Amino acid sequence: MVTTLDFNHKRIELGDEGWLEVSNLGLRESLHFDIGKPNITSPTVGEDIAGATHNITWTNSCRLGGTVEIFYSDDSGLTWTVCVKVAGGDGSAETDDGSFLWDVSGIGASTTCLLKIAMTDDISIGDVINGFFEIS
Repeated sequence: MVTTLDFNHKRIELGDEGWLEVSNLGLRESLHFDIGKPNITSPTVGEDIAGATHNITWTNSCRLGGTVEIFYSDDSGLTWTVCVKVAGGDGSAETDDGSFLWDVSGIGASTTCLLKIAMTDDISIGDVINGFFEIS
């Protein structure tokens, strides 16, 4: 998905893959910026989470700053539940250190689990794990 804003003879487009483009419509010039995005590194596709906790890990190259939220689904992505909200140290949420010890003890067993991470201010900037993992 691309979000487009037109104003004052300029166009700003924000792409869901973490890029920003600014165009001067009168001069047909444009600048393209890679703003980065958060990416999940664990759990991985096919992983079986057994036990009461799992360490979710991610990297965040998003240059916009702000808060990210991590969501899980245990029904193939039909519904999503917030695991944690993480911030850059402003005190409003967990500190974004790329890791969160996730308590899965209250989640029923499922073989169709997904995880996604997104910027709170723009959920189109983020990552969804590429396949299912299991909670047993």
